[in-house]
Amino acid sequence: MENKSLADITAIILAYNEEKHIQRCIQSLKFHIKRIVVIDNYSTDNTLSILKKNNIEVFQNKFINYAIQFTWGIKISEIKTKWILRIDSDEYLTKEFAAKINDKLNSLPSNISGVSINRRNIFLGKEIRFGGTFPQKIVRIWKNGKGKINDVWCDENVLVDGKIEYINQDIIDNRLIDLNSWISKHKVFANRETINFFTHFQNNTRIDNKSFDKSKSEKRRYFLKHSVYYKAPVILRPLLYFVYRYFLLFGFLDGWQGLKYHYLQGFWYRFLVDLKILRIKKISSVISKLEM
Repeated sequence: MENKSLADITAIILAYNEEKHIQRCIQSLKFHIKRIVVIDNYSTDNTLSILKKNNIEVFQNKFINYAIQFTWGIKISEIKTKWILRIDSDEYLTKEFAAKINDKLNSLPSNISGVSINRRNIFLGKEIRFGGTFPQKIVRIWKNGKGKINDVWCDENVLVDGKIEYINQDIIDNRLIDLNSWISKHKVFANRETINFFTHFQNNTRIDNKSFDKSKSEKRRYFLKHSVYYKAPVILRPLLYFVYRYFLLFGFLDGWQGLKYHYLQGFWYRFLVDLKILRIKKISSVISKLEM
């Protein structure tokens, strides 16, 4: 017999070797929504065993990038629920949000197609609250058939066909890894961001669809990155961005964890991306001269 207290939602989770996080993620969902689906990139740790123990649906597909993997997951899952939830393996709903999610969705006007919520970030055991980056108001829930992940290599957003409503509830991003693992992961992200630069930002190619919409905060982040950050001088802009975040937006109030986070994410990571961009431009220039 169908449990009417469960929210009419299918959660899609992408996973690869997430044994540290996946139990926490699904535990925050399993008693509150109708369906959980995991799209796994052929994990080699205990991820699959944990999912089997919890009786979670799993589909496996080779990962290319997040947008492609998630879009494949939507298609293969053949979703029948009214709503879809995007949540990462290292994220989880707060107990308050999980308990209220059904009532919150049922109280929305009928013309609402997407829901934005707060994404809070825990770094080295401390919530990052300053620096202008968190909490993010980000679309994570949308009506089945009314949303899609934009086709980019990083900083993926949900594009919604219709109006978006903000709900003041939280999803927590708390990755239980050490600093070296965080750095290794962001080296991979830097490669994807470099691809994104050359496929979209360099040529001013829009990455959204006019018939779809993003939340106001996501539009603002896209505008600042596209029209402000990438217009600033290469190499200098990561330093300016770090100073802006750490001092002008009070990132120093996040303590020693904040110093590491804002330096690594605001300066080191962006500096690494710029180095990769310059290297590819130099190689392209040499090739062009050889072809002349």
